[in-house]
Amino acid sequence: KNKSQELINFYKDLNKFFKDDFYIEIQRHNDQNEKQFEKLNLNLSNKLKISIIATHEVFYLDQSMHEAHDALLCIKHKTYISDKQRFRLSDNHNFKSDKEMFDLFSDLPEALTNNFYLPFKCIFKKNCFLQDSTYFFFVN
Repeated sequence: KNKSQELINFYKDLNKFFKDDFYIEIQRHNDQNEKQFEKLNLNLSNKLKISIIATHEVFYLDQSMHEAHDALLCIKHKTYISDKQRFRLSDNHNFKSDKEMFDLFSDLPEALTNNFYLPFKCIFKKNCFLQDSTYFFFVN
């Protein structure tokens, strides 16, 4: 309960600062605890009047690459595929088409609409004063 209040306060602070440029992110990969976190975020979105946005965390191009990615996670975490207690991700972290995203978030069309309009709120500028290739994103 204490963590929930911390999250509420955090969202309130961010919303106060960013106003209409702050969104609560919703992802659907079927990872552990994701459904409970989505339910909490949707409730907070309604309670605090914060818009939601649909995103998808991509680690590989298509689902056939999941096993290779899983093996890389084992190497990273110094564990084995046979270890039942190890860190795991679902096999849903592949690139999704527009149709797949529409199907995945068909019950939350506003999350997809917000995703569509977000780039129009951003400005991209190359910093000409630095010698390296530094880029900045600004929110309108």
